[in-house]
Amino acid sequence: MTIMKVSESRKPGSPRVAGFYESDTGSIQYVAICEATRKAALIDTTKL
Repeated sequence: MTIMKVSESRKPGSPRVAGFYESDTGSIQYVAICEATRKAALIDTTKL
């Protein structure tokens, strides 16, 4: 798995988002991270 891009927060309250490329499926999974709460959400488009 390869990190494609990390997008820093642009406004207070917006998450930092990292995308990971999965070569086996040709898809990108994302992790959205809230710096304030230190919580994260995983977004896997292959499961939608």
